[in-house]
Amino acid sequence: MDNPRWVRRPRAISASTCAEFRHAMPRKEYSRLLRELFGEREGYPRPRASEPFDMSQIPGACDCDYPGWLLQEMFDGVLPDDILKKCGSYNFSYVSGDCVCIESKVLDEVNAELRRRGYELIDGTGLYLEG
Repeated sequence: MDNPRWVRRPRAISASTCAEFRHAMPRKEYSRLLRELFGEREGYPRPRASEPFDMSQIPGACDCDYPGWLLQEMFDGVLPDDILKKCGSYNFSYVSGDCVCIESKVLDEVNAELRRRGYELIDGTGLYLEG
């Protein structure tokens, strides 16, 4: 899964140059950020590879709003709605708003149903998640 939240984020956070940041990010996400930050803004040239990089250059990164929060992204089709309704609960975070939670006791059931539907699952036990 090519997602900036997982695996590569620690390297991206600690990048000291724009080149290090670019290499630490998934290609599609890096391209999307460049379009969003520099694509339509005249007078804001794209950074050079040797320029210093700081995560605060990305809107929302210092507020933990970038990359997105998986518990909120599940509202937008990460998991099928019927599985969320059956096995999940809709909650609210005072910091980030509405979110979806799935209790660990039903994960085997959720995983079995996803596999039955043809989803390819990975073991994310050792992945770095936000926080």
